Formats: sequence, C-alpha cells, structure tokens
Amino acid sequence: RRLMLLHIIAPQTCDSGKRSFLTQSKLETASLSLLHTIFDSERSLAGEENSMVNVFISDEQRGMSHLSSSVIKFHNRLDDDGGAGAKVGAPTMVVLKGLSLSLECLCMVLSSLGLNQMRSLMTEWPEVDDIVSLCTQIVTRTEAEWNKSLTDEGAEERNLEAMRIVSHATEVCNIMASEEESR
Repeated sequence: RRLMLLHIIAPQTCDSGKRSFLTQSKLETASLSLLHTIFDSERSLAGEENSMVNVFISDEQRGMSHLSSSVIKFHNRLDDDGGAGAKVGAPTMVVLKGLSLSLECLCMVLSSLGLNQMRSLMTEWPEVDDIVSLCTQIVTRTEAEWNKSLTDEGAEERNLEAMRIVSHATEVCNIMASEEESR
C-alpha cells in the first residue's frame, strides 16, 4: 500500500502533463505529510533494497528531484513582501510547515542511505548543489530576515517552526558535508 501511495505522490511519469503532488505549483502540505509518514514507518528497513526510500530515490521515480522542487517552492515563498506566503495568499504557517516537512523528508532520505548509496545519489541528483546552497542560506539567515518572514500572529508557533526549519537545514548540510569529507 505504501508503494502505491508513493507512486501517487511522486509518479514516474506525469500523465497528460500533470505534475506530481510534490512539484505542483500550489502550496499544500498533505502530500509531504503522507511522504513523511511513509518514510517514518520504514525507519527499521533503512538501507534495504526494497525500502520505500530506495524506491523513491530510484532513477525511474526521480523522488529527490520532486522533493527538491518542493523545498525550493516553499523556500521561494519565505521572503514574500508582507510575510511568508503573502504574495500568493498562503498562510505563513503553510509555508513554514511545508518547508519544514520538505527538509525533514530530505533528512530522512539522506540519513537512511549508506555511504555507497549516498555517493551514487550525489552523482545522479541534479539539484544537489541548489539544495546545499538553499540550506546554507536558511542556516545563515539573520533574526531580522526571519522576523520579516514571520508575521506577529501566532508568533510562538511560527518561531518554533522556524527553529525546526533551521534544524533540518543544518542536518542536511551536515550530512552532505560528511559525505564530501569521506571522498
């Protein structure tokens, strides 16, 4: 069942020009929540050939490209004038939650891979440099830049989500740096 859901979230081919749920232009977090749940339910199978992570990152599935697109989409809305998501009428929490979930899913995928799988992924994942750069931007964001993105309403919840985003971005950077050091 999880495999079927995975194929629906990030299909191998998008029929009739339709985009996968992860790469569509509208800002929604349900697909990311489902993907997170799929990965979370398989933590004990990490590294096994038929795990959902391995299916997701396969050449046919192109899951890392789909997930990268989602990270970039939410990150681009972070700096809208008037607060995160204001330009497209999306609530700030949707943007923050989407970015946090996207990055957390990336962390789950990357941390489940062995060294050889990681090396192979780095050569096959076209957006890897963009994601590392984006995560570095998130980690080095100033408090003033965060305050510009976060509206006052529900500030405590928004600040907590922003901390999660920074934590996940830091983890992605650390995983990528340790892979680079092992070369």
